[in-house]
Amino acid sequence: CLTRAGVPRDAFPQEASSADWIALLQSRELYDRAGEAAPEAGDVIFFDMDGNGAADHVGVVTDVDESCVATLEGNSYGGVRRQSYALSAPEILGYGRLNRAYRNAIRQGDKSPSLTKKFSLTEK
Repeated sequence: CLTRAGVPRDAFPQEASSADWIALLQSRELYDRAGEAAPEAGDVIFFDMDGNGAADHVGVVTDVDESCVATLEGNSYGGVRRQSYALSAPEILGYGRLNRAYRNAIRQGDKSPSLTKKFSLTEK
């Protein structure tokens, strides 16, 4: 879905395998484990839905409050659904930091309109 949204792969890498995706994001300092930092709207959230310790599902964070994270997920009960989880939910493994990738690109001097338009996020 990130490709369809126009998120540039050079700024925020993408992989088909969740485990490979996490490793790639970690290598670029674009991944935080659950509990390390609060999620932000726009983050990619990684789940371990079957409890085996490996990421097997992803979604996009749409909102966060002091105790819950709201998401938009595909392949959820046969469709695309909004879901909500306690921030302490054991199935949440961590977050791919799309906002951090955007801020990194801006800091590195990429102020192209296409980058800003593709991310459509606010700079902090």
